[in-house]
Amino acid sequence: MIGILLPFVGSMWWIGAIEAKSRVYVVSWRDETFAVVSNGQTLLTVRYPEEKKARKERAEEIVRRLNRLFEYPFREPPTFRVEKKKDRVEAYCGEQLLFSVFREEALYNCSDPLNLALLWLNRIQMEFYGISGRGITSSTIEGMASWCNIRFHGRRTALGEEHDAYAFTAAHRELPFGSVVLVTSLETGKKVIVRINDRGPWRKGRLVDLSLAAAKVLGIQRDGVEKVRLEVIPWKR
Repeated sequence: MIGILLPFVGSMWWIGAIEAKSRVYVVSWRDETFAVVSNGQTLLTVRYPEEKKARKERAEEIVRRLNRLFEYPFREPPTFRVEKKKDRVEAYCGEQLLFSVFREEALYNCSDPLNLALLWLNRIQMEFYGISGRGITSSTIEGMASWCNIRFHGRRTALGEEHDAYAFTAAHRELPFGSVVLVTSLETGKKVIVRINDRGPWRKGRLVDLSLAAAKVLGIQRDGVEKVRLEVIPWKR
């Protein structure tokens, strides 16, 4: 176990109880917030429950789950998704629970549980695929992205899966099923990772049809369409 000083948003923060051999670890900030960090990037923060020991234990459990996720030898790209519950939103990789976002926690972040869970889960995807905010290949495609209406939730996709509006998936006319794609908004620079599990969009002038989850992360669910760049992520695990 080690402790170090780290520059964070213009200030110096004390990092305590770092597992030196772990890819993901807990950082304690001076306001008693616990951050879950990987490769210097904050994936999420834990500010709930009120009792400090309980917050720390919750953060450490999330770290254990994420380290298992990053170490697991997946044969094919998994699906990252969230589920809405009565008092929280849960984030999953496949059937494995990664973390939950409670209403009280979302309020600390001036957000709501669904949007905050999607934001944090997309950060975890970025780390899982080794993106770290950079491009992956010189081969890109640009065009208009739309998103699949919530009324299609539960219907079968062309791959035979049940469409989940709250999973990071998308439809494309030509990319192979299972392709993992980095989608970047050319207007805002926001990024999201999706897995191709359906065919479409069939409307002229559209390049990709995103799930509601992906559209929320890019911020296009209100306007409905936006110009984007697609980059296929090589599957290397």
